[in-house]
Amino acid sequence: MALGIGISGPRGGGGGAIPSLSIEVYSDAGYTIPVASLAYGATAYVKLVASDIIPTTHTLFFGNGTKNAPQVTQAGDTLAWTVSLTGSVIISATATDGTDATADATPFTLTSTLVIDHALNFDGVNDFAVGTSLLDIGSDFSVTNWFKFNTIANFVPIFGLAPFHSPLAKPSFGCGFDYRDNQLKFFGWNNEWTNNGLTITPDLNWHHLAVNYDYSSQTVTVYLDNSLLGSMPSFNVSQPIDGLILGRFGDWPYVGGKYGSLRITDVRLNPNVLSLAQIDDVYNGLPSGDEIQWYAMDEPVGQPLRITDFISNQKASVYNTIAPYGIIADAP
Repeated sequence: MALGIGISGPRGGGGGAIPSLSIEVYSDAGYTIPVASLAYGATAYVKLVASDIIPTTHTLFFGNGTKNAPQVTQAGDTLAWTVSLTGSVIISATATDGTDATADATPFTLTSTLVIDHALNFDGVNDFAVGTSLLDIGSDFSVTNWFKFNTIANFVPIFGLAPFHSPLAKPSFGCGFDYRDNQLKFFGWNNEWTNNGLTITPDLNWHHLAVNYDYSSQTVTVYLDNSLLGSMPSFNVSQPIDGLILGRFGDWPYVGGKYGSLRITDVRLNPNVLSLAQIDDVYNGLPSGDEIQWYAMDEPVGQPLRITDFISNQKASVYNTIAPYGIIADAP
């Protein structure tokens, strides 16, 4: 049985049968396999079924409570829609016969999961990416990502939040691996360096990183692979954080500029401290519900000029990658 339930509304003008409309969603172009969940980027075959009305126009709406996809208005009652939203995607529809008779469908909820299967690979020599951060200074924030070191025998910048979108600037907040003491270092610049670290056992496997910054207490709390790694109090972030830098620091405290030899994917920025439940969701590939930027590295394999976050459509420019670096088919 198709997954879709219609409701009725009175035909305009009064009298006669009551038109109704239902939404059905399938995974195949033949409209034979009903689904209630699909992967982000997959094709949802949407079918509108009208009763007691012969529509001349159908309109479909897609939204997840945070972002809307473009609405579609067409004569036909079927649509192959590329799933471009994550989470609980609400599909709504209306149909009209061109006069005063309109049917509204009961919204259909499609669960969309993002499958991470690509990563951005940096050579540690001159590769990096730089774009806009939508995070605000003077407030809570969190940054999450998956990373995989290509080397543990050197400094490896992972991500930085820096002023002026400049990869040459001292990071207002940064995170990277220091091979000298096997620590993830967290540091920032505010007329002088703040430089703290948490010890890890480094390897060349994929790991998930979640970093919470609590502005009121000036505390950084770090989760590695969904487990608490540690926290650091009195960490002052008071310089602009309007730039996002991946794979490079224009200045690493006391050692100068560095590039990172690593793979990185599923980079998310949140304007708040994530709860334990949200961190668990992010670790398992689900939305936290608070993302304002999300780089899934879902560009085609190759050397892209830009990567795009699919929530706010922010672009980050990618520099100097040549094969086998750039976007690759590797992921956690």
